[in-house]
Amino acid sequence: MIWTPDLVEDCLREATRTLRLSPSFDTRYLAAKGSWWPEYLQDTTEAYGYTAAVVKPAKPNAAEIGRLDHMIGYFARFMAPDQLAEGMPADTGRVVWARANGLAWPRISQARVAFWRVSRAELDRSGGKSPIPGGNSEPSLRLIYTTGLGFLAQQLNQHAIPTFEGI
Repeated sequence: MIWTPDLVEDCLREATRTLRLSPSFDTRYLAAKGSWWPEYLQDTTEAYGYTAAVVKPAKPNAAEIGRLDHMIGYFARFMAPDQLAEGMPADTGRVVWARANGLAWPRISQARVAFWRVSRAELDRSGGKSPIPGGNSEPSLRLIYTTGLGFLAQQLNQHAIPTFEGI
């Protein structure tokens, strides 16, 4: 099976979801609580069945973490600014990763303005042509995103990296 932009997008979304659900070891938590043990209930009205149930999402399994490790490695290797194809903006990887994380286009646009350090006055003076490479409108961001996914799929196929079907 070969890598396609849709398959790359699915794998990136799974990787970002896995990363979000992975527990993070934070020593501040331990210092604040004093222990890793869960809080015990002081009041019988807080006992099981007296309040609405809170269901936490399942932690990722070993296969998902393995795919996350592979995908982050491939992403870092092929989407680095010095590895991108001619004409692709240097922050293509940032746009692709942000969208895979579920960020909305306006939020990605704001992040690009901050990344390229473009002032509001400079944007207003530009007269329709964006000073940000590749543009910063939603259609421009969609183009950068789809181009980035296509480029990543092409690189994965070119380097004969197998898909995650067997993992």
